[in-house]
Amino acid sequence: MRNSTAPVTPKEATTNVVYKISCQEDHCDSSNSYIGRISTTLWHRMHSHRNQRSIFQHFTETHIMKPALEKLLDQTEILYKENYFRKLQISKAISITCQRPSINIQATDSILPSACPQERHNPPMQPHLQEQGAL
Repeated sequence: MRNSTAPVTPKEATTNVVYKISCQEDHCDSSNSYIGRISTTLWHRMHSHRNQRSIFQHFTETHIMKPALEKLLDQTEILYKENYFRKLQISKAISITCQRPSINIQATDSILPSACPQERHNPPMQPHLQEQGAL
């Protein structure tokens, strides 16, 4: 039940969000996803993904087809809505670090410290301290 009488904004017109696109094509699993953030409309960003960058590359290399705009919108989930740009950037970074979407992952990501709360509570022992029995 909603308390607001304002009309619901259609997903494609949503702005200032962190979103996740999960590829649901033939042989893709749930890890084939992409997390991004926008301050423009979701429709505008999906149009961009459809024609260039990593989503386009995934579809053309893996599925040998150009992604359909409607399909991209259907496969998109809004993770966070935030009007403060800096908080939006932080939410995106934490989402990528915690969920590890395969389309976002780059070779340098493995050297970054964990920002996921569940991974910070029990950090792995550092090899040089394990040998000394310091921890």
